[in-house]
Amino acid sequence: MLRHGVMLYQSFSGDAGVGVAKFTAVDSKLTNMSAGPMFYITNTTATASLKNTQLVQAGGSKTLVQVTSDRWGTTDKNGGDFTLDAEDQLLEGDVLANRISQVTLNLGEGAVLKGAVNPDNQAEKMTVNLAQGAKWELTGDAYVTSLTDEDINFSNIESHGHNIYYDKSESSLGGKTIKLPGGGKLMAH
Repeated sequence: MLRHGVMLYQSFSGDAGVGVAKFTAVDSKLTNMSAGPMFYITNTTATASLKNTQLVQAGGSKTLVQVTSDRWGTTDKNGGDFTLDAEDQLLEGDVLANRISQVTLNLGEGAVLKGAVNPDNQAEKMTVNLAQGAKWELTGDAYVTSLTDEDINFSNIESHGHNIYYDKSESSLGGKTIKLPGGGKLMAH
C-alpha cells in the first residue's frame, strides 16, 4: 500500500550514508497514486528542485509537502528540514510540518503555489521566499516564521480572504499589518 509520493528520509539501517537527500525533476510528470502527500520528509535534511513538472495527485491528497517525525531516528530529534525550490512550476496543496521540523519554500520566477502553509501553526520554522514573478494563492490561513517577497507591495499574494501570520521577532516587517489582495491580511502573531 502506497503511503506517500516522493519520500526523502534517513533510516539509519546501514543502507544509506548520512547527508542531504536531494530530488530534482525538470520537464517531467510525477503522479502520486497514494492518499498521502506528494513529498514526505522525515529524519533528514532534504532539498527538492522542481521546474516545469506536472504534479498529479491521483490518490486525491490535498497535501503537497509533509515534514514530520516517523519511526526512524531518535524520538524528538527525528523531524525533517526541507527546502523546496520551484521555478516555472505549479504547486497545489498544503505544506505541513510538525513541531520539530522546518520548511523553506523558495518560489522562483513563474512558480505558483495554491495552498495553505502551516495552517495548524505546528512547524518549528516555516520560511516562504517569493520572487517578483512568483505567485501564492492561499486556500487557508498560513503561519510563517519569515516571509520575504521581491514584490514589495505583496500584490503577487492572492489571499482569498485568508490571513498570513508571521513571527514578529523573526521578520523584517516589524509587526506591521498589511492588506493583501483578496481581503486577507499579513500580520504579526
